[in-house]
Amino acid sequence: MSKRRRWLSEVIVTSPIGVVPRELERVFPAANYDLPVTGDWDAEEVEIAAEALATHLSKFDESCVVVAHVSGGYEEIVRHAEPDTRQEVIYTCTGQAHTAKASLDSLTEALRGLCASLSLTRAPSTEVVDTLRAVADFQFGPPAGDVLVPDGCRLTGRLDRMVVVRTDRGQLCAFVAPQGHLSLTLAGGEQLATLDRYWVAFEGHEIRGGSLFAVGVTGADAAVRPGDEVVVRSDDGRVVAVGRSKMSGPEMCALESGVAVDIRHKVR
Repeated sequence: MSKRRRWLSEVIVTSPIGVVPRELERVFPAANYDLPVTGDWDAEEVEIAAEALATHLSKFDESCVVVAHVSGGYEEIVRHAEPDTRQEVIYTCTGQAHTAKASLDSLTEALRGLCASLSLTRAPSTEVVDTLRAVADFQFGPPAGDVLVPDGCRLTGRLDRMVVVRTDRGQLCAFVAPQGHLSLTLAGGEQLATLDRYWVAFEGHEIRGGSLFAVGVTGADAAVRPGDEVVVRSDDGRVVAVGRSKMSGPEMCALESGVAVDIRHKVR
C-alpha cells in the first residue's frame, strides 16, 4: 500500500517539525533532521503537534478515514487532536509498539478492510509524480506541481538519487535528492514564468558570464530568499536564464554590489 499513492496519503508526526507529508520527507528541513529522540513528549510539544495535525486533517474531506499507526507519545498527539478533526480515526497499534508484529498485522487488516469497503482497486504507482508535484508546490507554491510536472510528462531516474522531468519541449526540471529540491532548466523557467513568481528582472537583453549582480537588478519577487531557484527576465520580459539566488528579492533590489543570482542555464 505504501507505494500506491492514489488512495493513500501518508503523514509523519515528528518533533520539533510537527507534521511532514510523506512526499516531502526528502525536502529541507525534514530531510536534514537527524537528532536523536527519546519518544517522550512534554505538554507543549503535544499541543503544538496536535494543532498542526488537526490543521492538516482539516484540508481533507470528512468522508476520509484516518488510520493512526502510532504508539506512545505519538498516539497521545493523535488522541489530543481527534476532538478537532472531522474524520473517523482508526488506531492500529493496540497498546503495543508500532513495529510489533501485532500492530503491523492490525495495520494491514485495517487498510485491506478500507480498500474492500470503499471498493478501491489496485492502481499504478503514482509515488514519483506525487512526490515531485508536492515538492514543486512546496518550493514554488501551488499550482507549480501541475506546471512543472504536467500530465503526460516522462520521468527517468530514482527518488533517492535524481529524477528528470521531460516533455516534448525537452527537460523542464530535475529533482536532486541530496539537495531535496527541483532544479530548473530554461524550459522549466518558462513554465514557471507563467505563474509570475520567483522571478528576477535585470537591465539588459542577455546574461554575460555566470552571475547576475545586484547592481543590474531592476526588480524581483519579494518572496525570493537566498538559495531559491529563480527565473531571470530581461528588460523586455523574456526568460533569459535560471539559477540560484544569493540574496533575498528585496536585498538584490536595494543593494548596488554583490552577486544576486548564480546562473545555471542561459539563452545563448
